[in-house]
Amino acid sequence: MGKEQLVIKRINEENYRKFSEVLQWRGTGVKEEKSEEEIKKVLEFFYEHDIFKNDHFLLFGAELDGEYVGYIGASFIPKPDKRLGVFFVDELWVHEDYRGKNIAQALLDEVYNEGKRLGAWRVRLYTSEDNLSGRRAYAKNGYSEEGGCLFCERDY
Repeated sequence: MGKEQLVIKRINEENYRKFSEVLQWRGTGVKEEKSEEEIKKVLEFFYEHDIFKNDHFLLFGAELDGEYVGYIGASFIPKPDKRLGVFFVDELWVHEDYRGKNIAQALLDEVYNEGKRLGAWRVRLYTSEDNLSGRRAYAKNGYSEEGGCLFCERDY
């Protein structure tokens, strides 16, 4: 048996359809393309907001032996002072069957390198207190846990 080939790919118009399988997998537990209607809706939104051409929003998929098994989404947030800006990791996910293979590491490295390229001051993320494996992975990558925070959301 040969060594598995991991490739980190920026998601774009050409690979979004295949990438949508991993999004469906995360949401439903079934690895299949999203419906044509769902794909069309997302693509229209991405085109309207130039998501695929925008360096301030990054979406990378982790492809192992030709199949997406994880992803990371991050956004660049400018700051109006000497800090210039931060990359905020909104979501990092690797299917449980593929954890422990340094896939999350490769995805985090990709965002970190893009942030450096754009002159960002730092990378930020949040995780839940009970996500022990995530917290260990983040600590291994030099992320420090700063203060207590509550994550707040509001629907539109």
